[in-house]
Amino acid sequence: MNGRHAYMIMAHHKFHILKELLQDLDDERNDIFLHVDKKARDFDPEDICAAIKKAHIYITERMDVRWGGFSQIRCVLMLLEQATGTGYHAYYHFMVGVEFPLKTQDDIHQFFDEHQGYEFIGFDHEDKTYMDRIRYFYIFNGYARNNTFFQKILNKISFGCVYIQKMLHVDLTKKYGIVFKKGNANWSITHDLARYILSKKRETYRVYRHSFCGDEIFIHTIVFNSDFYKKVYDVEDEYGSSMRVMTWEDEKNQYHLKDLGYLLGCGRLFARKIDGEDALRLIDGIKRSRE
Repeated sequence: MNGRHAYMIMAHHKFHILKELLQDLDDERNDIFLHVDKKARDFDPEDICAAIKKAHIYITERMDVRWGGFSQIRCVLMLLEQATGTGYHAYYHFMVGVEFPLKTQDDIHQFFDEHQGYEFIGFDHEDKTYMDRIRYFYIFNGYARNNTFFQKILNKISFGCVYIQKMLHVDLTKKYGIVFKKGNANWSITHDLARYILSKKRETYRVYRHSFCGDEIFIHTIVFNSDFYKKVYDVEDEYGSSMRVMTWEDEKNQYHLKDLGYLLGCGRLFARKIDGEDALRLIDGIKRSRE
């Protein structure tokens, strides 16, 4: 069954790029759910909403989201609740504010119409250390990227406690009796899976509240331990399965204008991160390629 798409976006900076993204998603078949970090001081909701003419846009309650902390998971669940709460959507796309579509909305909707029922989630088969993120109790798990002296102290305390737990051979995962998996934190999922993930909200809070970077684990773990795993688009190809492309070759993991040819030929639907000094020129190149 075809239907509307929900784009759930988590943003915290570079709102000129976010505005480009929103304009590209502005389609009468889309609903946009935007979360902007509570710490962001230069966010102008009126200016952002002015970019939308056809889609419905919902600006969610603003939370203090911290990299690596449980607040990231809380924000994802809040976006899913709001998106599913407005009604049925054929697909729910989780994105960040510096992500950008490589195809037109016609192309994107056609792709998902033709592959209706698949779950576009990417599983990571390379990382062998991710279990440490949930094996130990991170007492202050939202201060890994810290700025103030006080935050640095909290971070040192948190990882000092983890060191002690390692010495004591602590493993919190043993009591859950499930297999944990990790992968790309950006994905596109069906309505049924979105509702299923929300049905696991209480369990998610219990397992991941004191995890570190659990946002790359909790959904993949839910899917792997369910029948939805059989519907994953490609369990062997992390980024191909999520229809995303991301670079690890650049120092800041950014795509630049020189990457335009590669991005246009990669066969994926979305790219991140596009937020460098030449981001607007790269975005313009992507849009011109569609003409």
